[in-house]
Amino acid sequence: MKKTLVITTASLILLVCMLAFAPAMTYAQDNGKPELGGKDVGQPGPQPDTWPKELLRHVVLFKFKDGTTDAQVKKVVDAFAALKGRIDVIRDLEWGSNVSEEGLSQGFTQAFVLTFFSTEERDQYLNDPAHKEFTQIAGPYLDKALVVDYWVHK
Repeated sequence: MKKTLVITTASLILLVCMLAFAPAMTYAQDNGKPELGGKDVGQPGPQPDTWPKELLRHVVLFKFKDGTTDAQVKKVVDAFAALKGRIDVIRDLEWGSNVSEEGLSQGFTQAFVLTFFSTEERDQYLNDPAHKEFTQIAGPYLDKALVVDYWVHK
C-alpha cells in the first residue's frame, strides 16, 4: 500500500508540474494544426502584466467510464470549454487530452486548468449555476474526477 501511495502521489505531482510548465498546445505531426480528441484543444489566454503575482490554478482531470464514446467525451469537453464564456471569474482556461507515454495516467484522459485570482473567485465558479449544469452533463460519463488547486508564485 505504501509503495502504491508513493507512486500515485509522485504521479500526481509530476502531472501537476507538467500542466503548469508545459505548453498548453501540441500539434498533430501530420499537418501542424491543433486537433480535438487526443491531440489538443486548449489554448492559453493572455496573461496581462496587470495580473497578480500569485494565481490560483484549479486542475481538473477526468477518467471516463468504459464504453463512453468519442462523441460523448467531446460533449463533455465542449461543455467544460464553454464555461469560460459563461462564468466571468474564470481568468483563463486551458485543456487537452493526455499524451503522456509514461503509463502513469491511471486512466485519466482529459485535463483542464483554470486560473483564478483568489479563492473567492474559485468558490464563486464552483457555486455558479453554469458549473452545476456542467456537472449534470459530465456526471453520467465520468468514472472518476481528480481536482487539485495550487498557488502559482511568479
